[in-house]
Amino acid sequence: MRNMPVNMKKHINSVSKYGVVLLFALGTVFAYCHYFLNRAYVEVQVSTPIKTDFKMYWAGSNGQYSEKNMVRVAITPRIDRYTFFLTDLRKVKTLRVDPLARKGTVYLQDIKISQQGLPSIQLSGARGFAELI
Repeated sequence: MRNMPVNMKKHINSVSKYGVVLLFALGTVFAYCHYFLNRAYVEVQVSTPIKTDFKMYWAGSNGQYSEKNMVRVAITPRIDRYTFFLTDLRKVKTLRVDPLARKGTVYLQDIKISQQGLPSIQLSGARGFAELI
């Protein structure tokens, strides 16, 4: 680059700057697609008089549930609406909900699970949750 004309050096520098911006933009799009479009979004309305953990599990390829295939949300008495991301539902056959991590009472009013390209799942009230049994 030492013997190059000045205007060619400027051109190479501007191409390098745009290349970095382009790579950053592509990386951002990939990350967005991976973390948001390929995952289920869960909305839960739950109330409890104690602090505890609300957990959702999905069965692994062996059909077993494990802590590796789980999302945990800390719930408190003052808040009754929670949102979080789950795994890609296209790879899941069954889900399990553990609304309490310890002895206590929890009132689960509503769960909505949605993912782009798949029909939403919504369970509300006694009738909706009776479908789980």
